[in-house]
Amino acid sequence: MPLLRRASFISPRRLTSAAVSLLALTIILYLGYSSISIWTSPQRFSASPPSRSLVVASLGRENTKWIRQHFPDLDAFVYVVDDPHANLTTPKNKGNEAMTYLTYIIDHYDTLSDVSIFVHAHRGAKHNDELLDGSMVHTLQRLRDDYVVQQGYFNLRCSWEPGCPAALDLYKPVVESSEQEIKMKNEWQRLHPGVPLPGSLAQPCCAQFAASRSRIQSIPRKKWVHFRDWLLETDLDNYHSGRIWEYNWQFVLAGQPVFCPAMHTCYCEGYGVCFGSGEKFKMWWEQWTAVHQLFRDYLGLKAAGAEDLELRQRIEDENERLRRVLEGAKRPY
Repeated sequence: MPLLRRASFISPRRLTSAAVSLLALTIILYLGYSSISIWTSPQRFSASPPSRSLVVASLGRENTKWIRQHFPDLDAFVYVVDDPHANLTTPKNKGNEAMTYLTYIIDHYDTLSDVSIFVHAHRGAKHNDELLDGSMVHTLQRLRDDYVVQQGYFNLRCSWEPGCPAALDLYKPVVESSEQEIKMKNEWQRLHPGVPLPGSLAQPCCAQFAASRSRIQSIPRKKWVHFRDWLLETDLDNYHSGRIWEYNWQFVLAGQPVFCPAMHTCYCEGYGVCFGSGEKFKMWWEQWTAVHQLFRDYLGLKAAGAEDLELRQRIEDENERLRRVLEGAKRPY
């Protein structure tokens, strides 16, 4: 993950604090990683691999050539939502990616692959998972389809930020609720007639996931049609109707209003990136986050005219050390 980010002004007094923090981090790294043993992740397939399809929500201006370049044999359905003359399009450009996903499910309900993967058009984006370099190519290469079949639903983002452990609190008084929480409460019975409003809705952002054929087909096609009709007919705009669905997919496909799997389990079982235990992953994650924070502090010092190139080099060295541990945790795919 690139470290170069803008930072707010940091007083030069922070320089000493940053250096001390870095020294402590170095000691922790030495003591901690000298004892880390990496898990061997489970075999990817017990027999022949499940079939998979890729469903892509795109705009006409977006470049999706990366799909054929990296996955020439993948059964890909690239919808262009703002071009009514495209080979694959949707009834209306509304709801962000949700209209594409619902249209695909309705149109291919009886001929689904074992695994359907629902994504945006970007090859690289900040909402793709950081441990997979923000790359959808790496995400698709490492994704364990047999695990998706086993679980039924898998959010492609393991990192909890943003979205977990609670994105929308639906029991708060209206005066304390966000605009999105109010809109969710107002639309809930139209979207899910007769279903009680849950106390909260949460999952890691950003509406990219995989689902098994059996899980999708466990929901009658007419219900998927109802979901899309709601999207077509609601007075909510593109952004807010899409946000409604961003925190409904886990409710519909996993049956859970709050879907926040342990991050180390998600990375290991879903992608074969295994650190050995939850505690070892937590230690790595905290140190990785600390190095990035130190770098942001460095940028603030630099902006204040107190740049320390030696400090920057030491930060980069620690980042590289953490990167090596991450690469060692990745099992072959």
